[in-house]
Amino acid sequence: MTDAAERINGSHAPAAPAAVQPGAQTGPENRKYFRHKVIWSGRISAAIGDRPCTVLNISRGGAYIKLDATLDRCANVELMLPAIGRLTGWVAWSHHDRAGIAFSDLTEATAASLDQALRGRRGAPIGFNPLNLPGD
Repeated sequence: MTDAAERINGSHAPAAPAAVQPGAQTGPENRKYFRHKVIWSGRISAAIGDRPCTVLNISRGGAYIKLDATLDRCANVELMLPAIGRLTGWVAWSHHDRAGIAFSDLTEATAASLDQALRGRRGAPIGFNPLNLPGD
């Protein structure tokens, strides 16, 4: 019998799965917090100064932002979002004009503001309705 036939008939044990490298994802994303896709305007304050940025996704754990500069990896930053307030964190990764910010001290009040802003949006914070669409 061939290996394939033996596997189908159950007379041959399937091959062991390949070893998984530490930190590798093994299916759906293994994240502590769900990421919400948004397009929010904000400001980032870091060693490079205070700059406007766009938040492309956000969770209780961090944010993915776009800005007109490159941030230094591991730099401390403050992200200011009008509907939420000040979020402190550090640069987990940076590539040209994009960066991942890991929040370091999310208070319960700030987390509640974030949750409220996410509940009230369809890709934008509460009150943001550039096209005056009904129901936004």
